[in-house]
Amino acid sequence: MQVFFGVVTKYFSERGFGFIVNPFPIGYGKEVFFHIVKIDKSNKEVYDKLLNYDKNRSICFWCELEMTAKGMQLKQVIKPEDAFKLEKDNIIKYINSIYLMYLDIDALISFWLGEFAVGLVGTKGKAELEQERKFLIQNRNDEIELLWLESQMLKKVEEEELEKERAKNEEERLRNKVSEEQRSIVEEEEFEQLVAEMNVMGFTMSHQVSSYIVNNRLGDKYKHISGVLEMENQGVLWKFNGGFPPKIYAKLCERLQLVNKKTASRVIGFTSFNDLK
Repeated sequence: MQVFFGVVTKYFSERGFGFIVNPFPIGYGKEVFFHIVKIDKSNKEVYDKLLNYDKNRSICFWCELEMTAKGMQLKQVIKPEDAFKLEKDNIIKYINSIYLMYLDIDALISFWLGEFAVGLVGTKGKAELEQERKFLIQNRNDEIELLWLESQMLKKVEEEELEKERAKNEEERLRNKVSEEQRSIVEEEEFEQLVAEMNVMGFTMSHQVSSYIVNNRLGDKYKHISGVLEMENQGVLWKFNGGFPPKIYAKLCERLQLVNKKTASRVIGFTSFNDLK
């Protein structure tokens, strides 16, 4: 006698026969022929399902096989709870397989697994497997929720830090803006004072103004608009004390009608006397 768990794959209702296969790679692995007469004699519930057969509605059951002249065929349908008593050779393999299937929470449970499980571990064993699967799923869901909450908290902290940084940068920008505006006012005041003082000196060359500032130690008086220039001419670098940045220099020459020496030298940097302190 050979116990078999079969899933109906084909049934020809007008002729009353069909075929079942074992979904597990354990035990008899070929397609098995069955006739509805054998079903009618052994299990009315399965028989009624076959009378109203719909290929979109799956049917499965435990049964006993027999070898005939035409090959292996269904002998009779048996109750799921009798399968454990009758199946001896593969019982451990089957139980291990269904246990792993129930614990694989990433995979969907096949429609036939419940019926299959009852035949091997009984109704109570099936309920325990289902409960353990629910427990594993709940644990994973709890872990996923915890990770999600942690990610949201981290996101909130990052957003708060980013907002603090934005606020800090904005505060710094406004402070710099005020500082620049104040510096511009101071520079303009120093420039007007310089123009007024130089007007009475009668200078005609720009370098005379620079020499006057240095010789008379006026760096503190005009510390925002005068300072040290970094100069370059054909690769030669040097520093010029008492000079003006190009923008201030241009305005000064225009207001005092000064003439420069028109050399090839060019300004590559400027540090005010105020910043040198």
